[in-house]
Amino acid sequence: FYKMYTCQVLVLLVARWAVYRAKRWHYYLLDFCYFANVLLLAHLWLAPHSALLSKVTFAFTTGPLTWSTVAFRNSMVYHDLDKVTSVFLHLGPACVSWAVRWHPDASRFGPAADAPLQERQAWGSASLLQLVAVPLLFYVTWAVAYYTKIFIVSAERIRQRGYVTLFTYVTTTTKGVYAAIAKRVPRQYRPQVYLFLHMCFCATTALFSWLCWHSFWTHTLLLYAMGAVSLWHGASYYFEVFAKRYLAELTKSSSGDKKVK
Repeated sequence: FYKMYTCQVLVLLVARWAVYRAKRWHYYLLDFCYFANVLLLAHLWLAPHSALLSKVTFAFTTGPLTWSTVAFRNSMVYHDLDKVTSVFLHLGPACVSWAVRWHPDASRFGPAADAPLQERQAWGSASLLQLVAVPLLFYVTWAVAYYTKIFIVSAERIRQRGYVTLFTYVTTTTKGVYAAIAKRVPRQYRPQVYLFLHMCFCATTALFSWLCWHSFWTHTLLLYAMGAVSLWHGASYYFEVFAKRYLAELTKSSSGDKKVK
């Protein structure tokens, strides 16, 4: 499955970069979910025997990426490449982690053949420290780089050219916790508050990864639930679109009847 994921994610990322570059949305590709996908690819292909990366990527993919399906209302809308890509970037890695955790390719993943006993034991166990605290160190590395790029190095360029970032979208154009809090915080402190809230979200959802690591059924049911959520959002989207079109047709027909009379 990890090979199929790799092929799909590379194609979708290239397509998304081309589309987002044309729409001036390409700074979205610096967001955390892309970092997590790249980190997973590094684990799959560059360091498959790393127990550290196996736990960090498991925490990211089973925690914040999976729960972003709910947070960002990811919708399985089959005719919309952008929406399908968003679902895949959040749930695809989670499925890879599920496969590697419960049905691993023993010849590729796990401790090396000549690994010492301590390293072999490390692959079979995971504590809250390993699945929450250690991944947060990787998160902080991304957050520092993201803050430096978006809010310092390229801040003026983004403002002058009207580029859209997830920060501007979440804090100005959407309803929810981020937007509600942002409106109550002085503008100069909003980036720091945004990243702090984002970190809290990642840390909280990473707690679920500990449960999933130790329970096959918890992990499996979580993925089924999030898949169902994306389908529900997609069905709601179709219903809303078709309802609006139907209402527009009724309005148009009604207007035509009145002109005839």
